[in-house]
Amino acid sequence: MTKWDETYIMAVIGMPIYVVLIFFPHFARAEKIISVNDPKQVNVEPRKFAAEFADSDSPDAAFVRRCAGAHQNGWENFILFIGAVVAAAAGGVKPNFVNACCLIVLIARTLYLISYLAVEGGPLAYTRTLMWAVAVGASVAMAVKGCIEISD
Repeated sequence: MTKWDETYIMAVIGMPIYVVLIFFPHFARAEKIISVNDPKQVNVEPRKFAAEFADSDSPDAAFVRRCAGAHQNGWENFILFIGAVVAAAAGGVKPNFVNACCLIVLIARTLYLISYLAVEGGPLAYTRTLMWAVAVGASVAMAVKGCIEISD
């Protein structure tokens, strides 16, 4: 037996990794905004500067909007991920299953971020949707399995 078989190691490691994935686009966005504005002014009203920059004619405006969307989506899906892990743990789902699902979520979220931030359009943009669906599917699988185990 290994830690993979006995513990929810990927859930424990995965939560802080997921938070890093949530904040990566936020900091990438902030870097773009600060690079063309006075950092002291940006810090006074950061949301105002972000909104103005996103609506500007800057070639980086689309990237800033994608960063904001990726950051927001990260938080929205983090809630599902945490709930799924809690449901699976409460239901006593085997750690192998939970760890595999957590690993799938983290890989899919990483690929989601890459495709969201790097791909500006065209057919490759659909990889973002595919990776989102894979991550959500793995979270839902954990939650459903946990709920089934709890009800038995």
